[in-house]
Amino acid sequence: MIIAQQSAEMGIASYLTDPSKQWKNPRTRVRELKKRGIYHKSAVSTGNTRKGSWRMSRVKWVIIALPNAYFRRTLGLFLPSIQLLS
Repeated sequence: MIIAQQSAEMGIASYLTDPSKQWKNPRTRVRELKKRGIYHKSAVSTGNTRKGSWRMSRVKWVIIALPNAYFRRTLGLFLPSIQLLS
């Protein structure tokens, strides 16, 4: 179970940064979150954090914006399901 959670987190974390640092700029984070249906206020507060990609992969709004189905459909990756922490 722990290994499955770690591999899923690594998939999201690696998408947020590697290989081309796609979501490094806060402005880009906000724009991409809004493009994926997150409200402006939540996107701004989430996108302007100083957290790295690993910690951002566990943020509620990032998980909503980038569900596992997105990775299966777009990138052809299989990520085991993870449960949101309260």
